[in-house]
Amino acid sequence: MRDLYVGVDGGTGDMEAVLVDPSGRVLGRGTGGPSNDPAVVGRMHPDVGGHIVDSVRHALGEAGADANDIQAISLNLSGDPSRLTRDHAREWLAPLGLPERTVVAIDQDGLSAWAAAGFPDPAIWVLLGTNCGSEGMLDGRKIVHPLARLDLDAHFGRPVGAAVIGSWALGSALHAALGGRPTELYQAYLDDLKLDGLEALVGWSRDHATADERASLFRVAIELANAGDSVARDLLVEAGSTIANATHALARYMHVGKDGHHVTLVLAGKAWRAGGVLRSTFESWIHTVLPDAIIRENEVSQAEGAGLLAMRHAGLHLGPEIFSRL
Repeated sequence: MRDLYVGVDGGTGDMEAVLVDPSGRVLGRGTGGPSNDPAVVGRMHPDVGGHIVDSVRHALGEAGADANDIQAISLNLSGDPSRLTRDHAREWLAPLGLPERTVVAIDQDGLSAWAAAGFPDPAIWVLLGTNCGSEGMLDGRKIVHPLARLDLDAHFGRPVGAAVIGSWALGSALHAALGGRPTELYQAYLDDLKLDGLEALVGWSRDHATADERASLFRVAIELANAGDSVARDLLVEAGSTIANATHALARYMHVGKDGHHVTLVLAGKAWRAGGVLRSTFESWIHTVLPDAIIRENEVSQAEGAGLLAMRHAGLHLGPEIFSRL
């Protein structure tokens, strides 16, 4: 029997599992469907258990390993936080036949981003993928954003997250075709979606309303913004400043980021990788309001971060050298 550890990171787009040994070496990877329901943000996917099991089985198969080898597993998932309990985790993992001794941990996906950054404390992680959110770590305690509840929107209904930015960009494109502010978004979406005119784009917008489908529009919006299209640029500037404002609010709540109280801001999620206008706006605002913040983007994936959490839950000491092996 081998001592192996599994990390699972699930979002709105997909799920990834990694299998690591005690040295941090990745032995296998697997993918599956999402944990968050793309049709309803904040709801677990109806088949989240199947997606978890599929991704873990793929990772085990790639490594030629068995479920009996798993010493600990950490599930870090987006979706409904109220369902992220050990009882639900055990239920979802039951088809794997894990031994009773296997340590099972479960939490939201932000914690895996924090682990992937090397467990900094104090820290704030800002997730920007299909959706957007942030939490913090202070003195070993996870800090929930004070405006995280749905009726206390930290972003005031403004465009953040690839799904909402994509929807706003689509709306701007349609407005332009109907006499609104000119933008290249309209023709760009016709070309990208292979549509032949206004009615086709209106039809697409009615038939493709899930978060995942709207997030697919983000790429065109950021490309045009970075190329100088004024409508797309204004949209991405607003997104960057809004995310920075929400991050500042959490930092104020934690009393970090200024007056000598340093904090690490961890940028996680695929949308950050686009760089350009959105990221430069965010960083400019942050450097102004939080001069003692250190901004970093993870080189280690969130699934690998979940693997590190599994090792930590199993009681392993993790030194900095482990990150060179992931």
